[in-house]
Amino acid sequence: IQMKRGLPRLKAIIENWIKWSNKTKNGGCPLISASFEFDDIPGKVREATQNHLKELVKTIEKSVEISIEEGQLRKEVNSKEFAFEVFSKVLGFHLYHRLLKEDYSTDFLHNSIEKLIQSNS
Repeated sequence: IQMKRGLPRLKAIIENWIKWSNKTKNGGCPLISASFEFDDIPGKVREATQNHLKELVKTIEKSVEISIEEGQLRKEVNSKEFAFEVFSKVLGFHLYHRLLKEDYSTDFLHNSIEKLIQSNS
C-alpha cells in the first residue's frame, strides 16, 4: 500500500512495528534480543544488528525530514532527536507489551506518539 509522504509513512512504520511485535511469539524481536545480547561482543552478529537498526533509524529520520518538508512538522524539528524519541517509545512499548504483558501498552504507545507529533507540529 502506498502511503502519503511524511507523517502517514512514519505512522505506518510504527504500526508495522506493533504488528511485528504481536506476530513474534517465540523469543520476541530478534533484533532487540541481539542488541541486548551482543551490544558488547564484537563480531558479525553485532555488526549485522547494528547495521539493521541504523537503517531503521535512518528510515525514521527520513520520514521526519519529509514530514518537515510537507509542513506536517515545524521546520526547527531535529529529525535525529525525533527519531530517537520514536525509537525509545517503541522499545518501551516492546518491553511493556512482551515482558510485562500490559494490555494498555499499545494505547499508551499511540498516545505517546500523537503527543510527540502534536508538540512538534
